[in-house]
Amino acid sequence: MITILISLLLLLVGIFFPNNSKFSILGWMFLGWLSISAPKEYLSDYSTYNLVYNNLSSYSGTFEVGYTQLEYFANNFGLTFDQFRSIFVISALLMMYLGIRRFTKNHALFLVMYLLTFYGYDLIQMRSQFMMGSVLLGYSVLISEKISKLRLICAIFIIYLGSLIHTSGYIFLVALFIYIFIKKFDNILNIALPGATIL
Repeated sequence: MITILISLLLLLVGIFFPNNSKFSILGWMFLGWLSISAPKEYLSDYSTYNLVYNNLSSYSGTFEVGYTQLEYFANNFGLTFDQFRSIFVISALLMMYLGIRRFTKNHALFLVMYLLTFYGYDLIQMRSQFMMGSVLLGYSVLISEKISKLRLICAIFIIYLGSLIHTSGYIFLVALFIYIFIKKFDNILNIALPGATIL
């Protein structure tokens, strides 16, 4: 019920106060709280993630290499699964926040759309949430008047790291390469078309 009320509040703020990035910090905090404190019985993959985390030495499944390495690191550091999950989810939300703030000042509208669409899936599939956070952050690096090679390398690297956590991130990496190709092709056309006209 509280999620519905918060979603309604965010929707109203998003519609009537579009420049709400400072106010929406409360929305981001709610999302973090909800992600950490969601009842385990609603998280269908929680028991699988928990089982794997607590039995890493005997697990022979196929979680992505990046996620598995993070599990090993956290487990060896002495973190419980819930501690690891909390840090992991907050990191994903932080990347989302940093990415979204470069795209828009209307965080409330983004938050309500996210809560009502993909959030339920991301809450269960925390690796997907982390990957989407890295994609948003990576793409946001490209927001600039002129895209430098350094920005491009950073974007590719950030999205690649997300792909190591959830392989569907490779789709967004391919999309980035298509974007780069189109930009290069567009630059060639801008030079070639006037030249062809003169000839």
